[in-house]
Amino acid sequence: MPGDAVSYEIIAYNALGCRGERLSLTSTLPAALGGATWSCDAASAAFCTPASGSGNLAMGLNLPPSSSARVLLSGTLGAFQGSVSVTADLTVPPAYEDITYADNSATDTDQLNTTLVFSSGFEDP
Repeated sequence: MPGDAVSYEIIAYNALGCRGERLSLTSTLPAALGGATWSCDAASAAFCTPASGSGNLAMGLNLPPSSSARVLLSGTLGAFQGSVSVTADLTVPPAYEDITYADNSATDTDQLNTTLVFSSGFEDP
């Protein structure tokens, strides 16, 4: 519901045996998500640059083989109608070949809950 705090967890993982250097993780946030902040926790020699920020997500990642980075994105829902969607995209530099481009983007869509919990009959004109 509008006014609720929401959090999204984004995990980037390099399952391949090749280097994952100079990757770019981005998310242009919808206007309905206000006060957004994000932070990255990297593991197994991976690192994020910068490790935290606010607003739209924009960071560089280095993911050696079998390493991962976890990004926690938080904000407050403002007024919206229908649904709000957040998409995160991982971009690989042109010099690298990625055999599974299909898993480089993820979207979460949340529907506005308009179901009344209590009703007195005065809601309709």
